[in-house]
Amino acid sequence: MLQSIRDYPILYAVIAVLVPLCILAWVKASRASARRNANRDAVIAQLKEYHALRREFAEPTTEQMATAEPTRLIAGLCANVQHRLEESDDPDALFATLPEAAQFAYALGYLLEDGSEQLSHFFRRNGAPLTDVAQRAVQTFLSPEFAEVFTALFNIHNGTAPDHVNDIPALDDRARTIMQQSSCWQTTQAYFLKNITAFTINP
Repeated sequence: MLQSIRDYPILYAVIAVLVPLCILAWVKASRASARRNANRDAVIAQLKEYHALRREFAEPTTEQMATAEPTRLIAGLCANVQHRLEESDDPDALFATLPEAAQFAYALGYLLEDGSEQLSHFFRRNGAPLTDVAQRAVQTFLSPEFAEVFTALFNIHNGTAPDHVNDIPALDDRARTIMQQSSCWQTTQAYFLKNITAFTINP
């Protein structure tokens, strides 16, 4: 072995460099594969949850409306509105004709999906009419404390906020805290129960 090294020093030098590089490339490929698998598993889990919510709230009863956990109720109603829109040739036109309660459920579903951790993300990822509908929904039946924070971020997003209202991270922190409190959602069931026909009529 030592004799071979002495006879072919350049070859062994190249091997000494290539082996660690090959190992590094293999490690990186393994990590990338693991990330892809994790992302795939996450997408599959989200699809399963989406279909479960659709089935659960496809024909909501008064008992479901009255007893469902508020954010799950919103997510389930949103999933069914989303399904109707996906099947339409003109989802924008259909959305405009939906009952207000159905529009509210759809907008708040996206608010929960995109803005639970940072409410400002909801505004970055969505535009009108979704943000406008969400604003009306929040003002209609969510807590006044949350409505205040939501409106501040809504105005920042639209460029209409006063100059002194610009601390987005602080507003995100406050919104996240409020959204984790049951008082934020306490009138959700009552509102949708009152408007149950928006979700039981055939499209």
